[in-house]
Amino acid sequence: MDLINKCAIWNENGEYQLIVDAIESLEKEKLTAELISELARAYNNIGNLKNSDGQESEEYFYKAIELLKSIEEDLGSQHNWNFRIAYAYFHLDQDVKALHHFMKALESRPNDQDTMNFIEACKESLALPRFQKPFAKRVAICWDVFEREEAHLRAIIDDKNYQDLIAKFEKVLSVAFDNASFEVGFNGMKYELILTPEGDISRLYKYVYFKNHAPSSILKHWNILVGRQVEGSRNGNTPKLMLAAFDQKVSGEDVQVWLTMNENKKFVLELYCEKLALLQKENEKEVWWLFNTLLDQAIGEINAMRLIEDVQILKQPKNEKFVLLKDLRDEISNCEVNLSNDPDEFLNEYLFYSLEPNKDENADLRLDIFVAMTRHAYLSIDYIDNSTFCVDEFHRDGAVAGFFYFPLYVFAGEDNYNQAVLEFRYHVQEEIEKVIGDDVVSVIGGATGIYYGYIDFIAWDLMELLHKAEEVFEKTSIPWVSYHSFRRDGEIFLIMDHTEDN
Repeated sequence: MDLINKCAIWNENGEYQLIVDAIESLEKEKLTAELISELARAYNNIGNLKNSDGQESEEYFYKAIELLKSIEEDLGSQHNWNFRIAYAYFHLDQDVKALHHFMKALESRPNDQDTMNFIEACKESLALPRFQKPFAKRVAICWDVFEREEAHLRAIIDDKNYQDLIAKFEKVLSVAFDNASFEVGFNGMKYELILTPEGDISRLYKYVYFKNHAPSSILKHWNILVGRQVEGSRNGNTPKLMLAAFDQKVSGEDVQVWLTMNENKKFVLELYCEKLALLQKENEKEVWWLFNTLLDQAIGEINAMRLIEDVQILKQPKNEKFVLLKDLRDEISNCEVNLSNDPDEFLNEYLFYSLEPNKDENADLRLDIFVAMTRHAYLSIDYIDNSTFCVDEFHRDGAVAGFFYFPLYVFAGEDNYNQAVLEFRYHVQEEIEKVIGDDVVSVIGGATGIYYGYIDFIAWDLMELLHKAEEVFEKTSIPWVSYHSFRRDGEIFLIMDHTEDN
C-alpha cells in the first residue's frame, strides 16, 4: 500500500499526527505535490482539533497555507488544493480569501455539499463576523509581541541587517495585519516604524488605530508614524528626496512637475523625469512606485492622499513652466490649502453630500438617503456600486465597516422634522462614542433617508459593539434598530425591538 492510501486510512481514523510524521520523515526528493497536499490537510485537521479543545491553533493553519502555496503551480486548479487552502483561511478568520477558494473548489466539483456548506458559512461570517480575534485584540497582542522583541529589533537596525530586519518586522506585524506596508529606520534620535497606507483610506484607519494604541514603554525608544513623512522633517535636516533605482539615483531635482488645481482645491500632477523616461515601458510598476514614493517624501503621504486627485507620468516634457519636485510643497503652500500631514486630522475631516433618494420602500437599504456626512466616502461609494473592496480591507484584519439603521416615522409629528432627526442622530453618535469608546468603535458619519436614519461606523470589536449598542438604543424612543454591514447583499440583524411593547 502506497503512502497516499495510508494517509487516506489515517485521515479516516483521525490519526493525523501519523500522516505528519510519515511525510515529514521522507527525503526531500520523495516529496510529491500530492504528499505535500496531504500533509497540509493533516495540519488543517490538527488545527481544527486544537480549536475544539480551546487551544491556540493558528500555527497549524499557517503551516498548511505555506505548504499549499508551495505547490500552487502543480495543483492550484484542483478541487482539493482550493478546498484545503480555503479551509485554513476560514479558520484564520480570513473569510474573503476563504470564500474565493471555496468558490474555485466548487467550480472543480459542482454540487459538492461540503464545499457549499462552507460557502454559506463564509457568507454568514462576512455578514456578521464573530472573529476569534477581532482587530482590537489583535492590536493588543501585537503590541505585547513588539514590546518583547523591540530591543532585538533596535539591534537589527543598528547592525543594518536589512534582510533580517524586514523578515522580523513582517512577522511581528502579521499578528495584527494580514499584509502590512511599512518602513523602518533611525532618525538620529529615535527608532521609527512608519506604516504606509499607500493611498488606501481603509488601511489608514487601521494604522491610525494601531499607532494610537502603542504602549508608552514603546514610545520611549520609537516613533510610531502613519504615512511617509516629508524627508528630513523629523530631525531638522534639509529634505534630500533621493531614491536609488535601476542602478541610478533619482532625486527631487530630477523630476519636473506641472500642477493644476480644480474647484475642490485638489491637484492634478503631471510628472516627467528624463532619467526614467526610457525605463517606463519595461518597468512601469517600479517607475510608478518610485514616483509615488518621491511624491510622498516631497509633501508627505497624508497630504498626497488629501490633496492629489490624479497623477500622470509623461513620456515627454511639456513646453510649459514647471516646478521641481523638491519645491512642490512650497508651491502647494502658496495655494492656501491645508498642508498638515497629521493622519488623525485627515480622518476627522467630514464630507457632506446629497443624493437623489429612491422612493421605493422595497429598495435596498441606504438607497433612500438624501443627505449624509462621512469620514470615509469610498465605503458609501462602494456600497452603492455593490463593491466590497473597502469592507474587505477591514474584514481581513478583524475589523468591520457597518451601520445601524432605525425607522424615522416616529419623528413624523415633529414641527421641524429634519432638525429633530439630525439632533437625535448626533445624540446617539455621541452616546456610542462616550459609552462604548474608541477602543471598540469609530463612528465615521451618518445619513438621513426617506424611511430610515443611519449611523455609520468601523467596529474594532463587532460583538462588543453590538452588545453595548443595545444598551445605548434602549434609552431612546426608537422602537427598533438593526445592524447591517457595508456589504450590499449582507443580512440584516435586529439588535433591539420594542414594537410589540406599543
